[in-house]
Amino acid sequence: MVPDPLADVIERAMPSAVFIGAGEYSGSGFVVNESGLVVTNKHVVEGLDLVWVMFVSGERYVGKVVQEEEDVDLAYVQIDSDRIFTPLPIGNSEALRVGERVMTIGFPLKNWKPDDTNASVTAGIVSSLRFGLIQIDAAINGGNSGGPLLNAAGEVVGVVESSATIDSWGLEVQGLHFAIPINDAKHVVE
Repeated sequence: MVPDPLADVIERAMPSAVFIGAGEYSGSGFVVNESGLVVTNKHVVEGLDLVWVMFVSGERYVGKVVQEEEDVDLAYVQIDSDRIFTPLPIGNSEALRVGERVMTIGFPLKNWKPDDTNASVTAGIVSSLRFGLIQIDAAINGGNSGGPLLNAAGEVVGVVESSATIDSWGLEVQGLHFAIPINDAKHVVE
């Protein structure tokens, strides 16, 4: 087997990535402390009190939406369990550089299927740091929302948010994907 540092990062991070079943919608998220606090996007859980949280191991829990940010698309879900969870390490999004390698973990295009626990991984680079967001070229699709954006050290540096398909002039665009800097959530996750 050929060593691959990016595969090693994903292997360590995968147990902390979660699928969030939120009514007729779904998204992704990740655990940030041992008590089971999960970070996701507000648009994934908006208007809900309870959601399903499922790990790639197949473990499923009920999660309570405990906070939604006002000014940024972030929300926090507390898993209802006494289990000790494995959190992802939190990095510093202000230290990101254009051209730096990044990876995402999420559950794109997924409907709630209790027997399907496969997550999807995409990788790319930081394309730009603008508009208060991290622009990346790693593929992002519906359902990836709320998943972690990881640096090569395996630290969360962003929360996957969206993809642009139309620019400000109404022209079609490809490969414009964005994440919210993790520093926007540090008041909750640290």
